[in-house]
Amino acid sequence: MNADDGGARKPAANKGRRDAEFLNQLAGRSPRERRIALLALLVHRGGSLSPQWSIESTAGYQYWPGLPFDLHALLSADLEYLAVNDYLERTHFDRVHRCGECGSHLLNIREICVECGSSNLENLPVLHHFRCGYVAPIGEFESRGRGRDCPKCGHAMRNLGTDHEIVGEQVRCRSCGVTFDEPLVEAVCFRCGAKTAGENLASSDVWGYRLTPLGQSAARAGRLYVEEDERLVEPETQIYRRGVFLKLLQDDIRIKARYRIPCSLIVVRLRYADPANLAAAERAALAVIDEMLRNVDQIGRFDETGLMIKLPATDADGAEIVRNRLVERVGAVEGVRVAAALVPLREEGGLEADIAAALNAAG
Repeated sequence: MNADDGGARKPAANKGRRDAEFLNQLAGRSPRERRIALLALLVHRGGSLSPQWSIESTAGYQYWPGLPFDLHALLSADLEYLAVNDYLERTHFDRVHRCGECGSHLLNIREICVECGSSNLENLPVLHHFRCGYVAPIGEFESRGRGRDCPKCGHAMRNLGTDHEIVGEQVRCRSCGVTFDEPLVEAVCFRCGAKTAGENLASSDVWGYRLTPLGQSAARAGRLYVEEDERLVEPETQIYRRGVFLKLLQDDIRIKARYRIPCSLIVVRLRYADPANLAAAERAALAVIDEMLRNVDQIGRFDETGLMIKLPATDADGAEIVRNRLVERVGAVEGVRVAAALVPLREEGGLEADIAAALNAAG
């Protein structure tokens, strides 16, 4: 490690120690106090949290290295609570495979023989002889000085690409001598020694977290929003929380499928010329949107600058008219750029992925 590396790592290490000292003080606090403290910490740390790989952790990763196991598990559960209740947004970090017996992530993933289960394998090129068309593993072509003889026609093969070619590979087990095209995949646990076929391995997603506007508002207010109306919409707005809106939308999709009553969804991406004035610009944009909508239409939050607008009893043609008017009128708001798109509503699932893709395409 050079001097520059040490200098770069020292602030990160100091930040980690300060975070650990702060979080250790939460051990005896109530769930609500812990969760507000986590939101405040994320605001202080730039609004996001990513895990770090950790060989010492039973999970394989940690959000705050150095915390006692029980406290880390408690705070991890708090993060999930905040995500489920729309204070945080999950961001996919990776996927971890685990031992089916003990749950350890310490696995040796290896290829094994289809017959005897040995990992003592070698790859053999498969040759194709142009003259007679014979195809076989290289071991069947007897080596003769600078070339090989074809076992079918007996002619010599001297120049790769001229009289023969490599067309693939086969795998041979050195233990039992069997050759095959594809080996099996097996995981051996370093912790308990259990062997698990690759297709039977347990897996789990590893998440990072990012503050939502609701989470930022809760951190500023120093409280979670637990009143009945606050559970549905963001404070001081008529914007439904993401989870609530998506449940309402799923209900409308089922009604659409059963009774053939149309329903449309518009997604809106708002961009602001001055991020420091984001709140005021968003209020102005939302006021314009609210004036355009009927009292049965609903607005939900998808991410920080992405909104969802549900139009019950509105077909695609009607929704396209609304979309065009919305882009024109909101685009006239000073300091706001807007893009909007229709999202097809499918009963078979994948709704959140469709919304995310439409918002990304919209800009």
